[in-house]
Amino acid sequence: MKCPYCRVEFPLTWKRYVKAPFGKHRCPSCKRTSRSRYTAKYMLYSLLPIGLFTLIMALLFLNLSGGKLYTVFLAMGIAFIVGLPLDRYCDNKFKNLKQIGGSDAA
Repeated sequence: MKCPYCRVEFPLTWKRYVKAPFGKHRCPSCKRTSRSRYTAKYMLYSLLPIGLFTLIMALLFLNLSGGKLYTVFLAMGIAFIVGLPLDRYCDNKFKNLKQIGGSDAA
């Protein structure tokens, strides 16, 4: 990831990924906060595969369980856990950081 203020590149670690579920990241160099921006590549390589995987898992679990609805939630949980590494990778590779107006972090 590249800070839009000071242009320093920093990696998206698991700690930073978990601490910023809505995409607000703080630069380790200048300490200013920026927000990640969704790109078409991110949508294509992350959200679409995770969404399709979740749908397929839910339908498969629902079919195998004989129509028990709780299995859909189980499948969604499994897909969420499996999709996290792909989402973190795509966040780091395809999302860009943009400045937040008047964002001087204290």
